[in-house]
Amino acid sequence: MLRPGEPWGSLGVLEPSAPVFSNDRDLATFIQPFVMNDASNRATPVVGLAGGDLCATLGGRGDVADRLGCKTMLLPVDVGLAVVDGQAQHAFVAHVLWRARFWRGPAVAAMNADLLGAWRPAPRAHPGDGKLDVVQGQLGLRERLIARKRARTGDHVPHPDIAIARTTQTSITLRRRPLWIDGTNVGSCARLELSLAPQAVLVAV
Repeated sequence: MLRPGEPWGSLGVLEPSAPVFSNDRDLATFIQPFVMNDASNRATPVVGLAGGDLCATLGGRGDVADRLGCKTMLLPVDVGLAVVDGQAQHAFVAHVLWRARFWRGPAVAAMNADLLGAWRPAPRAHPGDGKLDVVQGQLGLRERLIARKRARTGDHVPHPDIAIARTTQTSITLRRRPLWIDGTNVGSCARLELSLAPQAVLVAV
């Protein structure tokens, strides 16, 4: 786990054969077998990331393919795990959103990256610190509009109706609502279990 003041990442070679992903969901799909099964005897996968919210969080510019076969910074990134209604399992690298349309009613955002498009729902989220930032809240229409504007800079928090917990594992039950994992709708959900696989993949951006 990354500790305050410690350097993050190390110089290494991004092999010419390393896979390069242009979005969060494709990376999560690739890494899922490594984190869902016992990977203790496997080498940590090394990948390039050319797009998506994790890439943007890491300062990527989309040009990682230019460094294939070269030395570059390799960053150890945590991977989230979501269990939906006690059955379906999904890996994620950036975020899980559990919300109704227009964010009406109770909503949850589990953030591994600190960016959700142009928003920063969890300004302290870091993909290498061994923690998920789980944001929960229920805002009225006027407050949602204000929070939407302020979320671009992370200034929507602190807020009395928004709670952020930094955790490695949690379970949440809400009335059934749509679930989005790394930008992909995976159906609806009433119970969500979240955990984290620390430093499960080395990423170059």
